[in-house]
Amino acid sequence: MLLTTSAGVAFLSLALSARATPIPSSDLLPRAGVKFHILSGTPPATLTGSVDDEKCTPAQVTAIKAGIVDAKKMADVAIKILKPKDMNKSNGFFWIFGGSQVSAAEITKKYDFVNKLDTPDEITTTAGLENSKTDLIFTCVPSNAPKSADAYANTVNIGRQTAGSNGVPTLNLIRLTQNSLANSESFVASAARVKASGDIKTSFPVTGGIPTPPLAFTLIHEVQHSDPLMDNAVIDHLVDVKGSDLKRAYGFGQIQNKLEASQKKLNPQNYAFFALLAESNPEFFAPDCFIGESVLGARSAVFARSSVLDFDDVLPAHDHDHDEDDHDDDAESSLIRRIFGLGSKKPATTKPAAPAKAPVKPATPPAKPAAPVTPPVVKPAAPAKPPVTPATPAKPPVKPVAVPSASKPSSARPRNAMRR
Repeated sequence: MLLTTSAGVAFLSLALSARATPIPSSDLLPRAGVKFHILSGTPPATLTGSVDDEKCTPAQVTAIKAGIVDAKKMADVAIKILKPKDMNKSNGFFWIFGGSQVSAAEITKKYDFVNKLDTPDEITTTAGLENSKTDLIFTCVPSNAPKSADAYANTVNIGRQTAGSNGVPTLNLIRLTQNSLANSESFVASAARVKASGDIKTSFPVTGGIPTPPLAFTLIHEVQHSDPLMDNAVIDHLVDVKGSDLKRAYGFGQIQNKLEASQKKLNPQNYAFFALLAESNPEFFAPDCFIGESVLGARSAVFARSSVLDFDDVLPAHDHDHDEDDHDDDAESSLIRRIFGLGSKKPATTKPAAPAKAPVKPATPPAKPAAPVTPPVVKPAAPAKPPVTPATPAKPPVKPVAVPSASKPSSARPRNAMRR
């Protein structure tokens, strides 16, 4: 799924896929001959909790069809850049996909999945398509759905149940919101801005305070979660990877600097950004065998990140394809806390409970002070002995008399002085 922060400088992820339950091999069907559909019609004024609520308007239908064509062109640009010998030794390939230990061929395969997209027909209901693994349906989350304005897209796969799902999904879906359909321009326009400015943040225009990538960018990512488009969903299906900062890597800086080299080819967002850069800056991928700084100064680029919008409370009867329940929290954005189902779990982990233990420890020290109370009682009894020692000083007066020497008086005087 693709999301963003309110700051408008972050590019958020596209659909989250399910890591929880892989599809059994016995359930896999040949992926050839996938049929594509758009659920079209008038969205209901009142949501019923059915996926049939997510009807696309005529304008949205047009945008989806154009976005599919644009996504295939974007994939072709990426495939072309991947062809030269030793391009996997380029600086750009190193930072986006991990370097020469990754073959260009395995990356190309992921863009081939995008090229399996085809012109969808229009349907008015999903009835009759349940459990059909060769049907993929595009839907449009209505604008009156709670929190729909905070998200971009969400992918759902038949039989791929997630930790937070209420049941096993029976439809293959790519669900789009008004944000994912807000930018009608081609990816070429986004790439041109990056080329001219040298700044990745200029790639997506801000609409209503939210960065809006072209639909092609979103679809490049979504396809990596969509089982019907894969050769073998058991091994080809990708999930959004968490980086060293324990956040899913959606931001441009994150995909380069927060993922291990071996993780980069497994993260869907890397494919979306690679395809964008293949158009804007193909020189980054020249096979010069030189490894330098990260692409477009990504080390200093500030990109917040987000995760998939949890629609489960909107359409409880239908499962949504999330990675897992432990969504990241972003302290910089209250929007993110609303999006993540586990935004509340992190505060609990920040050890507010630990401070509670601190008060418990102070409670034990007070118990120890009680012990010192007894020593004072014992000491008063000990002072009773000093009266005994004063009795012995009675002998000193005898000594001064018995020894009239000059050396002894010195010791007698202190005793007299003590009496005073």
